[in-house]
Amino acid sequence: MKRSVPLKASPDKIRAFQQRARTNSTYKPHAISPASRAQRAMVRGKPCLVCGEDRGVDPAHLIDRSLLSDGQDDPRAVVPLCRATCHPAYDEHRLSLLERLETGERVELAFAVQRFGLLRTLERVTGERYRPVDFEAVS
Repeated sequence: MKRSVPLKASPDKIRAFQQRARTNSTYKPHAISPASRAQRAMVRGKPCLVCGEDRGVDPAHLIDRSLLSDGQDDPRAVVPLCRATCHPAYDEHRLSLLERLETGERVELAFAVQRFGLLRTLERVTGERYRPVDFEAVS
């Protein structure tokens, strides 16, 4: 069964939603993972892990909060990334943090591996998808 008239919100309802969004301080136009006070304190004053920018730096969760239920408010679950370019690129899986984490942020990397597992952490931190190798076919 097909709908003959597509669903459409009335202009009044759209305006009411936009007004609520402007007046509601908890409304966010896009999904972000809130950081705990300890996580914000951990990145305060630190430069971006990737580009070195020292203003507009936010705590970036190494593993998405939606994927874990335990330990996501721990300061070891985040690294400092700039709000403008690096944090969005990491969230969209276009930026690898492995090189920077391996040399400087080993505590955070170890925490992610402990909570999420080695292979899945590697996939998230690098933005790459790893496939099992068939050793019989390689030989």
